[in-house]
Amino acid sequence: MRKAALVLALISALLLSAVGGTLAVRLGKANPVLPTYIPKITIRSDGSVNPETNYINRTGNTYTLTANLIDEYPIEILCSNIVFDGAGHCINITKADNLGLFLLGVSNVTVKNVQVFTSHGGIDLSSCSNCLITNIRNGDRYIHLGHSTFNTITQSVTKISLLYSENNLIFRNNITELSVILCFKNVFSQNNILCNYIPHSYNNSTDQWDNGSIGNYWINYKTKYPASEIGNTGIGNVSYLIDANNIDHHPLMYPFDIETGTIAYPTREIQPEPFPVAPVAAGVAVVAVVIVAAGLLLYNRKRRKEAQQE
Repeated sequence: MRKAALVLALISALLLSAVGGTLAVRLGKANPVLPTYIPKITIRSDGSVNPETNYINRTGNTYTLTANLIDEYPIEILCSNIVFDGAGHCINITKADNLGLFLLGVSNVTVKNVQVFTSHGGIDLSSCSNCLITNIRNGDRYIHLGHSTFNTITQSVTKISLLYSENNLIFRNNITELSVILCFKNVFSQNNILCNYIPHSYNNSTDQWDNGSIGNYWINYKTKYPASEIGNTGIGNVSYLIDANNIDHHPLMYPFDIETGTIAYPTREIQPEPFPVAPVAAGVAVVAVVIVAAGLLLYNRKRRKEAQQE
C-alpha cells in the first residue's frame, strides 16, 4: 500500500509539474516583453529645457547640441519658432524604444546638422507645419512626417516617410527609401531616389513629382524605360510612372548634386580635331605645281642658252 501511495504521489507531482510548465509557457507568450524607455530632454513650449543639461546650449531661439547623445537622452521639441542645430553631432538610441528626435505640434522650427540613429526610427514630425529639416545624415533611418503640412526637407541623406500629410516640399535629397501613404499635393523634385519600389497610396492620392521643369533622378529609370536625353538638358524623354495619379514628367537622366543644386552630367571626353587631310593635300598639290613650273622655267632658260651658243 505504501509503495502504491508513493508511486501515485510521484505521478501526481510529475503531472502538476508538467501542467505548471505548460501554463508558464502560455503566460509567457501571452505577456510579451513591454517596451522600455529612457528619460528624454524636452524643449518645452515656453522655451525652457527640461531637465537642464549641458548637452544643449541655448542662445536666444537657437538650441545647439554640444555633444553626441549615445544611449542617453532622446530629444523632444514642443516649442515653435526655434532653431535646433545638431552642430554635426549624433543622437544614437539603440537600447530603448524612444524616437531619437521628436517634434510635436510645432511650427516654424528648423532642424539642421544632426545625425539621428535609433532602433525605432529617426526624426519624427507629428502635426507640424512650416518646419525646415536640412543637412540631415540619417542614412538608413527615417525622417517621418505624420499629419503635417507645408514643411520642407532638403539637402539630406535619409529615408523619408509621409503619412496623411499635404503640401510638403521634398527637394535636393539623396533618398535611400521612400514611403508616401494617403498624402496629397506634396512636391518632390531634384532628388536622387535610390530605391526601386515606392509604397504609395492608390486611393486617389496625388502628389507632384516635378516642379514643372525638372523632376527627380530614379535609380531604375534607364532600365525601366527606353529613354534618351532631350538635347543637353539632362532630362529624359519618357515620363516616370509611379501610378496613374503620380507621374514624374521631367525625370533626370543623371544624378542631381544636392550640394550645388545642379545636374551631375557625366564627364564628356573632348575629341581631338580631325587631321585636316583635304587642306594639306591641296597645299601639297600647289607646292608640286610650283616646283614643276619652276623646273620647266629653268629647263627652258637652259635650252635657250644652249641654242644661242650654237
